[in-house]
Amino acid sequence: MLFFGNKVKNMMQGRNIIKMVTIGRFMRSIILAQLVLLAVWGCELRHLGAQSTSLCLPQHDVAPPSSYLRLVQNESVCVRPGDDVWWISSRNLHTELVSPNQLIAFRYAALDGEQVHWQLAQANDFVIDHNDNSDRQTVFYVHGNRTNVEWSMRRGVQVYQGLYGNRDDAPPVRFVIWHWPADENYLRIQEYEDNAMRAIIHGRHFSRFMHFLNPNHSFSFIGFSLGFQFVMSAAEQTAKFAGERNEQSQAWCERGVHVVALAPVVANDWSIQEGRIERASQLVNKVIAFDNRSDLALKAFKLKSVADHYKCIDSSKIISILAQGGTTSEQIDVAEWIGRAHEIKKYVTSDVVSALIFESLDLGSPKEQPSSMK
Repeated sequence: MLFFGNKVKNMMQGRNIIKMVTIGRFMRSIILAQLVLLAVWGCELRHLGAQSTSLCLPQHDVAPPSSYLRLVQNESVCVRPGDDVWWISSRNLHTELVSPNQLIAFRYAALDGEQVHWQLAQANDFVIDHNDNSDRQTVFYVHGNRTNVEWSMRRGVQVYQGLYGNRDDAPPVRFVIWHWPADENYLRIQEYEDNAMRAIIHGRHFSRFMHFLNPNHSFSFIGFSLGFQFVMSAAEQTAKFAGERNEQSQAWCERGVHVVALAPVVANDWSIQEGRIERASQLVNKVIAFDNRSDLALKAFKLKSVADHYKCIDSSKIISILAQGGTTSEQIDVAEWIGRAHEIKKYVTSDVVSALIFESLDLGSPKEQPSSMK
């Protein structure tokens, strides 16, 4: 009986080993299939360096502004006295921006006594307020990938409240949630590729929007994930306009802007072409990058892109290139407080990280660099 029992035990152990080997082979097959798909898709990619805004991207939803308002009509925002909160979108732009009122805009305004609501507004009203009222600092928050109209508003409000909601002693702020089309797609790889391109295109739209803003009243950017790609595209295009003797762009490059980058994503192929990052440094006078070495999404952006042009460039390389162009730079690793998540809410709900971001939003002084570097 003892012999028989040992034999059965050995047989069961053998079966378990076979099962483990089979499962291991199955998992390797899945991983290999994913790598093959990545390589195939990588061969079909469009080149990120294209200059045209009429690229063959899938058409994103463009709805009437009133339908956007219905999405958040019951959303409440605790706005500090003296603050101004805006939501501005370039989502409906398919041609060159020639007027601020081509953009869709909402303002969180007090109506009916003390009740406050999102109200349809004119982007030109924002321009006038920024240009004529220097009592408030202007901060643009630019969201990242997988963010539709509704979530851009909700996450943007969360960023505002996380940074300013409990800081009664902070100076008044004109906080702008800037929305660009970065909707979710069930084909995750294709979604990332399309939205990386859109970030570049809509960053260029923003550079034209800057033509209407008074450069004597500077502002800060907060760019999360692909929102940093948007910011770099806007900065590069502004510097390019300055090189073409556009007086407003030249004035902006003289003044400079301040950038806070959260989990920054920049596509490698775009960044290394024609010195784009170096050119962006002409506008960016200071950048503080909040890196997260544990961020699983950032690791995936780098891993998945081995076979294509959309490889996520390491943020330390971006900072190094900007620094060579005269940009003051700093990197902060926040993995200890954020963990592995690639979510903006983690950054603004962490007391430690939100305090660091708030401290980083100092607009600083106008850029002081030799004109030979322009």
